[in-house]
Amino acid sequence: VWKEINAHQTVSRKVCAIVVDEAHCILDWGKDFRIDYGNLAVLCATFPNVPVIAMTATATKSDRESMKKILGIKECSEVVGIPDRKNICMRNALELDQM
Repeated sequence: VWKEINAHQTVSRKVCAIVVDEAHCILDWGKDFRIDYGNLAVLCATFPNVPVIAMTATATKSDRESMKKILGIKECSEVVGIPDRKNICMRNALELDQM
C-alpha cells in the first residue's frame, strides 16, 4: 500500500515526517497483535528522505537499538532523559486503625 501511495507524487511531497508514539510497542505488538507496527520499516523505506521520530518513555538501551534496527534507522540522535522527577514520589505509610 505504501509503495502505491508513494507513487502518487502529490502525497509523496506532503509527507514531512514519520512519527511513532509509544515506539516500544514495535517490539511486542509488531509480531502478532498490531501487525502494522511491524510494517513500519516498509513505511520508512518507502519515504527514505523523510525524518523518523520514534518516542517512548519506557525503552532500555537494548530496546532502542532493536527499534532502530526494525525501523531501518542507521544514524540518529537520541534524546534520553532521567526518569527521576522531584515532583513525583511514592510513599508507604502505616495507617493505624482509629476507633
